[in-house]
Order: sequence, then C-alpha cells, then structure tokens
Amino acid sequence: MYDLILHVDDMRDDAAVVVAGLPLAHAFGAFATGLHVIDIVPSTLAIPDVAAVLAQAEIEASAMATWWSELCGRHHVEGTWEVGRGPYASVLAHRSCLADLTVSTLPSLETGYMQGFDYLTHVLLSGASPMLLLPMDTQRALKFRNVTVAWNGSLEAVRALRAALPFLRQAASVTVWDGSVELLPGLSPARLPIHDWLRREGVETAAIH
Repeated sequence: MYDLILHVDDMRDDAAVVVAGLPLAHAFGAFATGLHVIDIVPSTLAIPDVAAVLAQAEIEASAMATWWSELCGRHHVEGTWEVGRGPYASVLAHRSCLADLTVSTLPSLETGYMQGFDYLTHVLLSGASPMLLLPMDTQRALKFRNVTVAWNGSLEAVRALRAALPFLRQAASVTVWDGSVELLPGLSPARLPIHDWLRREGVETAAIH
C-alpha cells in the first residue's frame, strides 16, 4: 500500500497539506499518516519549566487524532495521527524513512533561516523519503494535467523522477526538458535512456528537448 506522510504543522482544515494532501492520498489509494512535530531547538531549553510546557504541547497535539480521523473519513482514506517531539529535521527524516512520499509546505520567508539551512533542506539531504513541497497558500487539490520535468541526469534527478512516477502516470502530457550532457564521452557515464525508461513505466513523454 502506498504510504504518505502528511507533515501537518498547522492543524486546521484549510491548511495547505490537508487541502492538497488528503485528496492526493485518495487518488493514490494511500495510507495517510498525519504527523505533527513539536520542535525542540537549543533556545527551547531556556523556557521556564520546559518539560511541562513540552508535555502539554504534546497532549494538545495528540488530542487532534479525532480531528484527523474525521478528515480521513471525509476523504475516504485510511490514516492515523502521530505526534513527534524533537528537532524538526531529525523527527521528520526518521519517520519519513517508512513512507513512499512526504508532503509538507515550503518554508516561510519569515522563519529567519538562511537559504539551504532550513529544516526541509536537512531532511532532503538525510536520504529520507522524497518530498512534495506545497506553497503555504495552497487552497485546492492538485491536478496533474501537464507536467514538466527538468532533467540533468544527476542521481538527485533520478531519485526525484522515480518518486514522481505516480504523478506522471496520471498526467495528460509530460514534457522533459533535458539538460544532461556527457562531460567526457567514453570515460564518464553515458546519458541515461530516460525516454525509453519512462515509456516502460507507462509514461509517454510529449517531447524531449
């Protein structure tokens, strides 16, 4: 069974991950695990009575299990609710190792993180599951009609393409923009036969440029 982790930071019906993630789980016949992370950073330890504060936050987040169950029922998907406590990157990366795909939102510009040092970057570099990142203002289910693949032949591109296969199979058209090159013909690896591989996987590409 396809397994989705929906990283629910904002526990509301109109949150981007809820609005787009649960219809996605239904479309794929996936099991939807809602995961809320109670972040712990060094500054957290300076909070008075920090243990009690974190315990209360975990109790309140765990109480949202009924809310999640009702949402899953509304979208006709199986699912469960989990709460993790610890550094965002560690908790999300560790839990998503058992998922086929993790759905989360793009970091806000107001978080104060330098580009490349936000928690999502750390998760992506950890080798956990592939991630689908949504704009925070997403307000409707995703429609995979016309999909464009930016391809450079790297290992990262291969991993992303394999993870995107369920989306590509649903698309009406798929266009691949191929920027891969053979740096040292005869010495470096040859260009990957992406077009043939996609066709064997049930994806017809509209064009390769």
